[in-house]
Amino acid sequence: SLIFALLLLLAAGAARAQTAAVGTVTQLQGSSSVTRANGTQALQPAAQVFDDDILETGPAAKLLVTFTDGTKLTLGPSADVIIDEFVYNPNGGANSAALQVASGAMRLVAGAVERVGGAQAVKVSTPVGVIGIRGTGFFVEMEENHLSVALFSGFEVAVSNGAGETILSPGEGTDIWGPVAPSQGLTWGADRVNRALDWVTIAQTFERPLPYAQPVAVAAIPADALTLGTFKFDARYRY
Repeated sequence: SLIFALLLLLAAGAARAQTAAVGTVTQLQGSSSVTRANGTQALQPAAQVFDDDILETGPAAKLLVTFTDGTKLTLGPSADVIIDEFVYNPNGGANSAALQVASGAMRLVAGAVERVGGAQAVKVSTPVGVIGIRGTGFFVEMEENHLSVALFSGFEVAVSNGAGETILSPGEGTDIWGPVAPSQGLTWGADRVNRALDWVTIAQTFERPLPYAQPVAVAAIPADALTLGTFKFDARYRY
């Protein structure tokens, strides 16, 4: 009945009110939506984002979500991403972030949750592979059965599935086609990097580029990557 349906909507709204938001829509270009237990609705700037939200962007849309710890998630056009979990405790304890990318492109620049939570605090799942993060800025694109992953800055990213694992250093990327193992990590050319950044950048900024270190070998700790590696510069626009 109509009364029963209204009661369900009120109950869903009350439950949502008691749940703390994990992020906020800080930039929006084009049309995007969020799907929750009580239905699908259009997203607006300053809208709150919660665990279990399904975020979708339109064919010409882009979306930037800033989480409570400062983590920034940008979705490119025709993206479908689920916020499985985002837990941030600045004083320690449980700190983790888990996302699912069903389709489209996204860029994640990790904030305090990655620093406080330590190794493997941030994970991204896709239909063909899982990405474990020990880096601050990386790109993911899922198109049908093809997954592309690149690490733009930070320490390393592990891309794995049942067939194998590839560890990426800053500046490197890998591809997975269906059930096969991730390809060897290779430095992406300027054209591919710029395409990826264009796909997940809403507005260009003109800040000075930040240096990142590319280790000559896999380092045990970030300090080794800085002292034993070679410095490179990302001259493209950043957050």
